Order: sequence, then structure tokens, then C-alpha cells
Amino acid sequence: MKKSLLLILAVVLPISIYAQNFSEDFSTVTADDNIALPGWTNVAAEGTRVFIGKFYNPNYYAQMSAYNSGETSELVYLITPGLVVSSNSILIFETKLGYMAHDPASVHISVDFSGDVTTATWTAVTYTHATAPSDGYGDWTASGDVDLSSYDGQTIYIAFVYAGGDPGETTTFQVDNVLVTNATVASTNVEKISSKLSVFPNPAINDLNISSVSNINNITVSNVIGQTVLSINDINAVHFTVNVADLTKGVYLINIENADGTSAITKFVKK
Repeated sequence: MKKSLLLILAVVLPISIYAQNFSEDFSTVTADDNIALPGWTNVAAEGTRVFIGKFYNPNYYAQMSAYNSGETSELVYLITPGLVVSSNSILIFETKLGYMAHDPASVHISVDFSGDVTTATWTAVTYTHATAPSDGYGDWTASGDVDLSSYDGQTIYIAFVYAGGDPGETTTFQVDNVLVTNATVASTNVEKISSKLSVFPNPAINDLNISSVSNINNITVSNVIGQTVLSINDINAVHFTVNVADLTKGVYLINIENADGTSAITKFVKK
């Protein structure tokens, strides 16, 4: 499915439009684990669940469902890295629904997202929605071309959003084959500094080791709903080990502030 979609696009559209593409087919995710792809944000604005990786032979994809969560309201964002787009850029993706109780899916774009989904401005995009029976799964459905020309030269963030709750709104939402044509990942200060940092192992069980080319001052660890769960100040060392043994399993953001005034934010998974 993944290869055939990309081949069709390459044949139908001019090569010049696709000189630089951003794509994600979720082939590197771990089945049944929270998604933690480089540059992506996977966060719950309401509830505690986030998108997980799923595998159904031979395909990997992203999935979110409120089924059996016990939470009456879940609002979850799976957000691409910042993408610089042009007047020729289009967004294409595939979605699939299962056990339809409601339509949980929407896709939004922000130009001012900076890590907090609740303070960013989100604009809904129009696309072809998937459908499904109440007792099984529907088919993978192509979104159609989403025109991004109005964002020419801007950095955008694309959010796949799940809204639902247990027990009444528990439809399963799956996402795959995200493609933005003529787009590049935005180069930010965080990304440049991150290239000078090592954070390992990831996933981590007990200890998370951090090494930097300049002295580390402060470290803050936040959970997927933005709550600070760990804060360590005045470290003044280029190597430091954070004990994460007491954290619950899941995805976290770690903010590293260096003595030279630079900072970096990256994700890690607590196993």
C-alpha cells in the first residue's frame, strides 16, 4: 500500500513539485507503544492516552482509540515537525476508522504552535473522511490533495486529532502515509543544539544519560499533558544522569538548558 501510493503520485505529478518531500509511513514505530518519532509531538490535551504504533501484516501505522479507557473525554494530538512549505505544497495522507460509534478524526494546521496545543491557533483542513461499520473496520481512505499554497514560505505544523471518550465515543482512528510535497523540516535553534547532545538510552528504564558539548545548567522533564514531573537545577556539568526509575511508563519531553544560553527539547520513552 505504501509503495503503490508513492509510485502513483510520482507518475501523476511533475517531478519538480516533489523535489523535496516530507513523508512518514510509521514503519519505525514500535507496535503497541506510544509513538515518539523524532520531531513529532504526541500529546493528550484531555485524558491520558496518546497515539500508539500498530502493526497489521505487513503494515505499520498510528492509532488512537478511547475504547475501554474509562475516560469520558479524550483529545489527542499527533503533530508533525515544523515544515516550511511553498506555493506548490500539498498534503496527502490516509486514514482508517474502526467500530464506528462517532467520527473522532480531524486534521488541523498551526503556524504558531510552540509545544502547547492549548495555546496554539489551529485551522481545520477539509479532506475525505474514512467511514466504518459499527462492528468492524472500514478501508484505508486517501485524503485527497490538501492545498497548502496559502502557507507559502511559512512554517506549519499538521495535527491529526482524535476526540472521543469512553463509553459512548470509542471509534478507532488510524493514520498512515503522511506526505507533504515540496516541504522541508524547519531548522530551529533546538534542532541545531540537539545535534550537539546525546540522550541515551532511549527508551530508558532506570537512568537517562545526557552529554553535551557545553555545561548543562537545568533539566526539566514534562509528561504528555505538559505537567512538570522532574526538575533539576544548577548542574554545571557536560555529562549528567537523570534517574527516571520512578516515572510511569510513557512518552516524556526533556528540556535541557545549557550554561551558554542555548537549550534543547527532545523526547524519550520511559519503559
